[in-house]
Amino acid sequence: MWLVVGGTPVTQGSMRAVAAGVVKHENGPKLRAWRDRITQEALRVGGSDWTPIDGPVRLHVALTVPAPRRVNISAVEPVEPVEPVEPVEPVVDDAVPRCAPMTTPDVDKLLRAVQDALSPRDNRNSGEAVKLRARRFKLLTDDCRIVDSLATKTYPAPAHTHPWALPWPGAVIMISSLDVDTPPFPNSTLCLPDAFPTEVGELRDAVGVRRAAAV
Repeated sequence: MWLVVGGTPVTQGSMRAVAAGVVKHENGPKLRAWRDRITQEALRVGGSDWTPIDGPVRLHVALTVPAPRRVNISAVEPVEPVEPVEPVEPVVDDAVPRCAPMTTPDVDKLLRAVQDALSPRDNRNSGEAVKLRARRFKLLTDDCRIVDSLATKTYPAPAHTHPWALPWPGAVIMISSLDVDTPPFPNSTLCLPDAFPTEVGELRDAVGVRRAAAV
């Protein structure tokens, strides 16, 4: 299953105390809004009659984070070998410099937010009747079902460093059972990345249309 999500990825990291015995995530509302976007896209693809997966799954995620105003030059050009074995033709991509996102947010904290969004907790107290607002779509019965995960972060295309980069902030997510063979997760590169996966093009375009309509 592929998901394409639009919006600025938010980390799920440190907690802070807001009152005696009460702790909340530092990113609070932004984190909830981001996880809701992931949940909504999972519902669009899975459908309302989806049965949460209760088995081992593989998760690959490419997170497109907002481009910086100033580029870290040390992250732009690939390092050339001092004594190359044989001449290598440089890759030319319309002179678009590529920059690796070597700054915060940390990729592991971004991944954690995605994992939790795939199996959200019901926002109700123990013993409370289930209300419509408390029924959250779950792709997985629990995020501990994710036993194999890889994640990368990239800036938007065309200055991207990963083939799954979107033209705007968001995420491309692939979930599969462990017994399903999937292509290897692509590497990030400072050279020209491979093309965006064709099987996800329609999802990307649909999210782009909804983003444009919301502006």
